Amino acid sequence: MLGTMKSAISLIFLLCSCAYAETAIYRSVDETGAVLFSDQQLPGAERVIVDVIPGYSPVPVPRDLFDATDESSDELQDELLTDLSPDYILSIVNPVADESVWINDGNVAVDVLIQPELQQQLGHLVQLTLNGRLVGSPVPTNSFLLQHLDRGSHELMATVIDEQGNTLASSETIIFHLHRATVRQHQQNQQQLAPQGIPGFPTVPGFNAQPAEP
Repeated sequence: MLGTMKSAISLIFLLCSCAYAETAIYRSVDETGAVLFSDQQLPGAERVIVDVIPGYSPVPVPRDLFDATDESSDELQDELLTDLSPDYILSIVNPVADESVWINDGNVAVDVLIQPELQQQLGHLVQLTLNGRLVGSPVPTNSFLLQHLDRGSHELMATVIDEQGNTLASSETIIFHLHRATVRQHQQNQQQLAPQGIPGFPTVPGFNAQPAEP
């Protein structure tokens, strides 16, 4: 068994080395019955026909490829990055479309759902647009805080861009309605929440007078 394995290994090496050189290979059997392979013709050996392994001819590279300018290389790199970019789907989940938001300070939290996850390693960023104007600089996040907005209706949209500022995907534009209580409304609310005293009796601060049970 061991002799057979050695003969097989020897045959493999001979085939690999001799086929390129077109050298003949001979097979013989010794007195113990072991099969031998050699590039020399021993007494009683028979020649083994080996198909010549075809050679490899490299594909010529166009010389124009090496003469490409840096601008062309940059364009090729941009195309490769674009091919790697996923097909994003964006949706603004907070605030909800046509929602009425009651916030006195005008600070509105915005959350954008991005599928698949934002590829920050590729330089992808998120840009908000409020009422047709860009809000701040693009950032690698999907959560924002719009500060000191005026009351009224606002249009909001989110966009994913690459390092060159190219738009990769955009959400639908939503409209939300911001309500801010005025000082007068705030005073009226406070009066409605204040404890009521017994008619004819003064109300002592910190003491909620209630009529006694009969």
